[in-house]
Amino acid sequence: MRLQRIAAWRMAGLAAAALLAGPSGACGFDPAPFAWTKAIAPPEAADPGPQLYAVTLDPDVHRETRDGWTDLRLADPDGNEVSHLVRPLRKPGSRTVATETIAEIVAFETDAEENRARITVRLPDDAPAPHRLILDTPLRDFEKSVRVEGRSEDDAWETLVEAAPIYDFSRHVRLRRTEIDLPGRPARLLRVEISDFTERQAAPGVEVIRTAAATLGITETERRLMREQVMRIDRVRLISLRTVPVPDEAVRARFDLPVIEATTDPETRVSRWVLDAGRRPLDRLDLAPRQNNFYRRVVVEAEAPEAPDVWRRLTEADIHRLRLGGTEQARLRVDLPRDIRAARIRLSIANGDDPPLDLASVEGRGPEVELVFLAEEPDHGWVLHFGSESAPAPRYDLGRVLARSPGQVPVRLGLGPQEANPDHRPGLPLAERPARLLFGFAVTAAVLLLVWMVARGATRIDALGQQAPPADGDPKARQRNPES
Repeated sequence: MRLQRIAAWRMAGLAAAALLAGPSGACGFDPAPFAWTKAIAPPEAADPGPQLYAVTLDPDVHRETRDGWTDLRLADPDGNEVSHLVRPLRKPGSRTVATETIAEIVAFETDAEENRARITVRLPDDAPAPHRLILDTPLRDFEKSVRVEGRSEDDAWETLVEAAPIYDFSRHVRLRRTEIDLPGRPARLLRVEISDFTERQAAPGVEVIRTAAATLGITETERRLMREQVMRIDRVRLISLRTVPVPDEAVRARFDLPVIEATTDPETRVSRWVLDAGRRPLDRLDLAPRQNNFYRRVVVEAEAPEAPDVWRRLTEADIHRLRLGGTEQARLRVDLPRDIRAARIRLSIANGDDPPLDLASVEGRGPEVELVFLAEEPDHGWVLHFGSESAPAPRYDLGRVLARSPGQVPVRLGLGPQEANPDHRPGLPLAERPARLLFGFAVTAAVLLLVWMVARGATRIDALGQQAPPADGDPKARQRNPES
């Protein structure tokens, strides 16, 4: 009986193993579901120890991956899966800030023979290097040349600007300039030399003198009055420019969307353009029609990823370009409601009774996307695998790790050419997985039922084996066993 019970349990185990046997379920990275690979160029130089690296996803990767880039996997030279994070590419932002300083005038001298004036000004000790000099003067209607020299306390004078024009033509036109650009070199003293400091100008109006003579009649003599105009400098202002950091700003890409097909329906008078969007992140379109003086409405649609030739409306907007007389206006930009990824984009424009628009080009704009990963040592064999209908979305800790250590600047790497994965074996598409899961549950239930039945049969075998054999004289035993 013991041998029969062992055989029953062994048969149940073999049956369960046979029913549950399937594809390999070993843990670790399996490159088979991914159709494409790209090698990652090794870093030229990297510090030892854990280091953050990043690659910018290129058009090849965008075109072959699913929404959310969930079918990306990174492997090290030993074939182990490397945690990664896909995020928008950002760069440190900065802006230029102008600081104004009022310089102290410490000396003033004139040269009557050369008709020049020199003004020496001192900068505060904590003032940054000046990038612009402004002469505040109430003078109007002038044109002069300015030479600027600079030096530190004990150094010799150095020419910063040889001859910069300053002028005011307000008598004739609204045009004035009293600013002088400087090279931004450090200096504590500046000497400003102004040519034609004193000018003789004709005064407005003409004096007419009439002379009467008995023989010659009346004669007229015109006399134009002149006035001396001396330039007055109220103050000297210095502008310093410095760059200050601002919060990181997103890096944006601009790319052409090639026209795959362009048609115009003669009955509805609707023109349509099908564009190759390559599944790149897209949030704006810039259209370039060849015509002028139009005002049309454009409808933007995206191809559904799960159903080719099925179009989903994204948005619609008015575009126009007016060039008539002195009027020139244009708005050829279409903002999309969100970042979208589509293989193809379709534009539809109703022309009415006007001639169809002719699009010279369509430009797309959207965020650049990067893949960042953490590695213990700078390896020389990282491989990016992508393009799978069956790979599930990965779950890594890297996003939470980086959120708790902001400001990490990754070492930037490059992607190699796209190559077919020689180990690729297409798996079950994600859309068909629910049916496979139901089948798996049914198989598991059948295995459990089989094990239960075998166990119950083994228990009954044990119970029968423990009963004593009946005696020959027992009438009940003869009734149970008529052949005896």
